[in-house]
Amino acid sequence: MHPVDALLEQARQLLGTASPPAITTPNTSAGDLADSLPPSWEGQSSTHAAATTSRLDTDRNQVRTAHQAVSTTLATANQLSQQAHTRLDAVQAAWQQDKATLGRFGDTAQGQAALLQAGQQRIADVTQIVRQTATDYQRAARHVHDATAHLPTDSLTDHDKQSPPAAPLDSQTWKPGDQRHMPYIAGREGMGPPNYPDSPPWIEIGDKSGNFVRSDELPGLVRQDPQLPGPATRYDGHGNPDPYISLGPGTGAWAPRSDFPGAKIYSPGSTELPPYGWEEWMPGSGIYMWHGDLIPEPLQGPSTQTYPQGGH
Repeated sequence: MHPVDALLEQARQLLGTASPPAITTPNTSAGDLADSLPPSWEGQSSTHAAATTSRLDTDRNQVRTAHQAVSTTLATANQLSQQAHTRLDAVQAAWQQDKATLGRFGDTAQGQAALLQAGQQRIADVTQIVRQTATDYQRAARHVHDATAHLPTDSLTDHDKQSPPAAPLDSQTWKPGDQRHMPYIAGREGMGPPNYPDSPPWIEIGDKSGNFVRSDELPGLVRQDPQLPGPATRYDGHGNPDPYISLGPGTGAWAPRSDFPGAKIYSPGSTELPPYGWEEWMPGSGIYMWHGDLIPEPLQGPSTQTYPQGGH
């Protein structure tokens, strides 16, 4: 088998079939559970029941919305597969034409060179199709992740079994490799959370950025003039280089690579997408971590009272 034919066959196997997955449509006509409560029911039990059914209705609506978003994304992914196979069909047809046309001159050096050049072009065509489709699939996977990221886990107890809430500034024994809290995002020029006595202070990453992190979770942090280049590479006890990485363009905040073991680092403005399941640690940082290594910040929320960095 010619290498180009083998590559086309491998590409088809890699892209899989174009058969759409079966999706069960949830019952969207069912009314809210809260409407089924007897109007004459009164007392503490009635109050608790009303609150519970209201939260269940909210959760069910979230599930329906996520289901619709995922269904749409899966349909789009199926179209991507169909389009990729159609483009492969075109490349294969063009390659067959190349072989039929140039094969008659296969005994000559010119004919062999021409066929080789044609084969290189078809290989480039196939490579481009696979890469583009992989990028499109990755984008679809991100859409699925975004649609399901905030699904309820246990609304009756307010307890997220995947990521249990942590106490404020409970990370004083944190070391690189432990789970990391997500930053406190207050918005541009927003004020950070309170600095409690005997707790590590919060640090704002970037002037008036409104992005605050726990200082004990960045043991190697260096802050300097944003106009200056990053600090010189340091070395660990074994002589291995440990370069500094920027925590965001224009922030002047740098941390050694060892502060983020296992993270994926992308240059600012990069169009490369991280693998499914990886989340950006702080908006604009280009530092992506496995979602299971990130803990939601318990102080984050619209009702949280905030204070200046100095705690006063």
